[in-house]
Amino acid sequence: MKKSTILSLATAIAVVGTSAFTFAVWDQLDATNTGTLSLASPVKLSSANPVTYTTADNTLSTDAPTYSSDVTFEVNDVTTKAITSLEITNVKVYEKDDTEKIDLANDFTISIKGATGNEGVTQTGVTATDSSVEKENKYTIELTPKDDNHAGKDLSVDVMAKIQ
Repeated sequence: MKKSTILSLATAIAVVGTSAFTFAVWDQLDATNTGTLSLASPVKLSSANPVTYTTADNTLSTDAPTYSSDVTFEVNDVTTKAITSLEITNVKVYEKDDTEKIDLANDFTISIKGATGNEGVTQTGVTATDSSVEKENKYTIELTPKDDNHAGKDLSVDVMAKIQ
């Protein structure tokens, strides 16, 4: 190899070596930005304790008795959320001991009304929409059996709701 080639290689190695180690110990080569994230509380829709459906008319009659109960749904932690309605999405009736919860709602006439002080409820089939959502929303659910197929049996009633 020629002296000039060796000198060129030595110069190149010296330049690379020098530029690779140009940062001093006191140089700060990374940074972290720490910000604050405040998570809002989630909106919570809950229902009060289980209710019991009773009938006001337990006399001899050819008409089936109507069983009713007031069901309450509470909307909590609504701070900045725009809740436009609470919808009762389904009323499911099933035998209390039925682990499969086979729906018997078609065997009943079901009525959903706003309880006293909550009359702005519109029912469509077995669903209802309440456009005036408050912290506490009370509904009267009425069930009238269409026949006596379930007479003498303990039934469970699930009233499902969602907010929008």
